[in-house]
Amino acid sequence: MISSIIFAYFIAIYGCLAVPLEEILAPVVASNCMPGYYCVANDRARSVTPQACPPGTFTGIGAPVCTPCSLGYWTVRYASSYCDVCPIGHMCYNASFFPEPCPLGTANPFLGQPNCFACNTGDYTPGLQSPACATCPHGHFCTDAAEQPKPCPPGK
Repeated sequence: MISSIIFAYFIAIYGCLAVPLEEILAPVVASNCMPGYYCVANDRARSVTPQACPPGTFTGIGAPVCTPCSLGYWTVRYASSYCDVCPIGHMCYNASFFPEPCPLGTANPFLGQPNCFACNTGDYTPGLQSPACATCPHGHFCTDAAEQPKPCPPGK
């Protein structure tokens, strides 16, 4: 409706359409596009067609294109108006997938990280999605950060 009015206005004022209809509809596109959608002007129908943003992207109000989530953020939803921050103990290297727990031998103490960090020699992780590496306890040895501490042999 609004695009028809704008179109009629330009025809009445200028007698013909000297600019592409997409340029005329751009303000209408921006004002009618809801968060999570990008809007494309349709020349033939003289209308605006909202398209849902795919997973890994988002938009605010009136966006002509979807914006990719920043590194360390994610969304698996279609038509998302925001991206979620990657939680502690997880990694988010692909914005269109759920966060993955840090594997054994790695940890992540920070929000919004694309990767987990390898534990130092002599440390280990007590389980998946560890926020921190643990120091090998007294009376034990740790040769592989992905394995639980092993008791020292008697007399060692």
